[in-house]
Amino acid sequence: MGNLDPSEVLELLEACDELNFIELIDDLQNHLIKKEEEWAQQNLIYVYKISSKHQSFSLLQDYCDEITYEDPKAFLKFDDIELIEKSMFMSILKRDNLELEEIDIWDCVIQWGIGKS
Repeated sequence: MGNLDPSEVLELLEACDELNFIELIDDLQNHLIKKEEEWAQQNLIYVYKISSKHQSFSLLQDYCDEITYEDPKAFLKFDDIELIEKSMFMSILKRDNLELEEIDIWDCVIQWGIGKS
């Protein structure tokens, strides 16, 4: 995997899921989480979106959920906020540990809504 960039690893992960190469799925997820952690955090919304579409990507899903739980306001600061699914966006906004001013929450809602239109 040393020659693949992280987005290619994610594509390979999706291909493994489609082809039922179950034995590689956990290894690829662990690679993204441990070896490509910085990339995964910078592309968290994209990783979350892909992982939520594949039931077998539970390690990536748990990783994204953990980061979102630990620091939900950081999750809302991404430029690609419009990629967040409505259900996930709503669950982040309802969290007790959000610690954002109301105006910042409204800014996120407006940015998300504009991106969805």
